[in-house]
Amino acid sequence: MRILAIDDDPIVHDILNRYLPAEQAYALECHASAESALASINASQFSYDCILLDIMLPGTDGIEFCQVLRRMKGYNATPILMITANREQGLMQRAFDAGATDFLPKPLNAIELKARVISAGMLNQSIVTAYDSQKELSKLKKMRFDDVPNFDVEGVYDIRDLENHMLRYQPGCYAMSLISLKVDAMRHIFNAKEPSMFLQALRQSAQAMVAVMESEPAKIAYVGKGCFVGVVHGRNRINILDLTSRFNQELSQLWDRKATGMLTPPKGKIKLASDQRFWSGLSIGNKLREFAPISEAAFKPTSRVEDNLFTELAW
Repeated sequence: MRILAIDDDPIVHDILNRYLPAEQAYALECHASAESALASINASQFSYDCILLDIMLPGTDGIEFCQVLRRMKGYNATPILMITANREQGLMQRAFDAGATDFLPKPLNAIELKARVISAGMLNQSIVTAYDSQKELSKLKKMRFDDVPNFDVEGVYDIRDLENHMLRYQPGCYAMSLISLKVDAMRHIFNAKEPSMFLQALRQSAQAMVAVMESEPAKIAYVGKGCFVGVVHGRNRINILDLTSRFNQELSQLWDRKATGMLTPPKGKIKLASDQRFWSGLSIGNKLREFAPISEAAFKPTSRVEDNLFTELAW
């Protein structure tokens, strides 16, 4: 815990160093004036988690410096504990009006000091967590339907990572099938629900797809608009109807009504994204590139000359 202490009494510095030692994970920095502390704040690459501030200081006093801190970016909510031997009510009110969090009376007591500092640390952590959550929420509110968010499901690749993986294959001919999954009603969920609910619907769809493809040597990626692609290794023909049925059964079992805001899960439909069954790493990598950004046309088999295996085996 990084603590900045400002007090012109060297005895207070000694007491703070004794009560808040480095071996107990306290990183204490002491200054004798507000001017010195401000220079340190401006030069530091890190923010302080708690500030101990004497009210009576030479030059800029503690209350004035508290106001300065509250106007600084990154310190508008940092816990500031005012140190004072003066219990005058008006002085304490001025400190609170300036933005002080709490008081520490002089002479300092070890137990009270540690308790207040620990409480300040917990408060600061809760503020940081709330701020991070707010930032994440702001990002979600700006999400577009064709974005590819990170919903953290093991076994689901980023489409660019999957493409790069395929491009690293040794030159040769590989038996692979390219499939696509389109989950219906995702547009409705995106438009009607909170972004977090849309993400939950995506996450559960991805989990269902991974579970269904577990018996197949397959690699899956989300490509936006409620759509997934999968590369399935092997010569066996894909039973699309059976795969679709098993996906919908799995999604029905996984579906969380509360998290998604939907009483019934959407239906998914799996298709062959290409009739081609033999690929080079380059040819399937180029094909995958068509899926980012996704388009409806990408779900129709294509007869592009560039996709022909024999035109790209020269790689």
